[in-house]
Amino acid sequence: MIKAGVIFFLLIGLDQLTKFYIESNFLLGESRAIIEGIFHITYVRNTGISFGFLADNTAIILIMQSFIILLLLYLKLKVNYSFKIFIIICICICFTIYWGFGVLG
Repeated sequence: MIKAGVIFFLLIGLDQLTKFYIESNFLLGESRAIIEGIFHITYVRNTGISFGFLADNTAIILIMQSFIILLLLYLKLKVNYSFKIFIIICICICFTIYWGFGVLG
């Protein structure tokens, strides 16, 4: 479980460093080819969740995220699942927390 936590925080760190680099070195709307014709990085701003849904409503997004985390923690602690389902719930908790870092970052 500690190895998963280390990987989780390394991914968050890499994500935040990538965002910082792009915000510091790209103009809004600028696109640069990483692999010509295959992979480009384009600097865009999304202040909401999927495709701009709830744009600029950080409070609502954080309330939704908190509810999801509490529900997943309840399921993790109170319901007797197989180990496989337990791991899936833990992964969902990590992704939900990571989503929150993306919204705030």
